Amino acid sequence: MHSKLHIFLIYPNETLELEFQPQDTIQQVAQNAGIPIICQHKCEFCYISVLSHHDEISTMTDKEKQIISTEMQNIRLACQIKLNEKLNSLKVRMMSISDKIQEAHRIYIQDENDRKLYLTRADETIVDIVHRHPEISIPCACEGALACSTCHVHLNQNTFDNLSKNNDISDNEEDLLEFAPHRVQTSRLGCQFTFRNLDGITLKVPS
Repeated sequence: MHSKLHIFLIYPNETLELEFQPQDTIQQVAQNAGIPIICQHKCEFCYISVLSHHDEISTMTDKEKQIISTEMQNIRLACQIKLNEKLNSLKVRMMSISDKIQEAHRIYIQDENDRKLYLTRADETIVDIVHRHPEISIPCACEGALACSTCHVHLNQNTFDNLSKNNDISDNEEDLLEFAPHRVQTSRLGCQFTFRNLDGITLKVPS
């Protein structure tokens, strides 16, 4: 008779022993135990820190390489690790949003249908988020080369004013915004500013 397989999951400060079946993902095991782990397979919300079995665990998937924007070692996505008998007694820690990226910034992108949260680094622009999440309805056609206006977004007045203090609109950006459909007073090109000091802002996609 086979012994039961289990992992040890630290959440938030308590170590839980959770059973699993081969081919379960860590995300599935956590959710089956009632742990509120969010995973949409294209987001950054199911980060874990791997604390054991480093030689037995699978290598990082292409999806993880696209999403994980950190130099921290042993950080993985719970939805991408399939468990097997070699990973019996694996020990992992669920990570809070503040743990995941050293300078984690929450950016909301709102279109006419929805408003979604994305995590990003302070030194990134909208182009970096779109690369990781191609379903976002912002084309970024010139890849940040300041040659189009397809990353045109609307900001609220407070965000626009704060951004302008350190990163005012350049002449080239102004010229391109003249041709942007639905331009408003608080319009900017998303590729022309990073998210430093802009935690929690909303980028509204013009409609």
